[in-house]
Amino acid sequence: MNKRAIMLGAVLFASLCLPFAIIKLKDLYTFHHSVSIADTKTQEILAAHPIITSLYEKQYETDKTLHDELVIGSAQIDTQDEQDALKQLQEQFSAQIDQLIQHQVLTADLLEIDAEEEYEPTFGTFSRWGESDILLQQIYRMWEDQDYKSVDYTMDEQTGKITRIEISQQKQMTYTEAQLKELSMRMIRYLELDDIEDWVYTRYGYESSQAKLNVNSTLDDDGETCALRIAVELQGSGGSIRMLDQDIYIIGG
Repeated sequence: MNKRAIMLGAVLFASLCLPFAIIKLKDLYTFHHSVSIADTKTQEILAAHPIITSLYEKQYETDKTLHDELVIGSAQIDTQDEQDALKQLQEQFSAQIDQLIQHQVLTADLLEIDAEEEYEPTFGTFSRWGESDILLQQIYRMWEDQDYKSVDYTMDEQTGKITRIEISQQKQMTYTEAQLKELSMRMIRYLELDDIEDWVYTRYGYESSQAKLNVNSTLDDDGETCALRIAVELQGSGGSIRMLDQDIYIIGG
């Protein structure tokens, strides 16, 4: 095959491929342009709401165990460091639970305190869950009392906000769908996420596509215990979240 024939073949091949290359390039530009818009909005929300950034960062934690347990009132807490740590945790949780009461996420009746009384955790166990969550687990009454009740809180250490509440008790609790919806919105206000504009209520709770978040309140009754759960979570927990660096995230389904 002479050089002229090779050149003609190359030109013909290029002319056949060019339209497909242009289409592919256009599709690629459109894809990256749309992702860029979505990511820019999400980055703005992340910058304005540290709680969301903290939730994303938890996806990279490898430690998923309970440790550093401190039992309120335990005689084993005998060092000054442990006493100082316990006092600090009590103050942090007291302040946040009072805020939850002020926002009407929780009530004095539910926590069995006087309406005018400031909440103070005088019993229960503090522990660390993973690398950046602190738990407070309180058992009000045991099963043998025939009136079991427990309340668990999860606090995000980075922001000091409570991100999950679970109340379990033998006594029945009654909430309508409208009341659960309102509880979720109150939780959004407590978390200072109510300035996000695209919250939509679905059967999964309130969802924001911009922030990739879900805030939900659920009530489960298995016949033995009734459990009220209020939580903020990443939207579609099975979604992929890739951290490019400490400030940039790419979020996908």
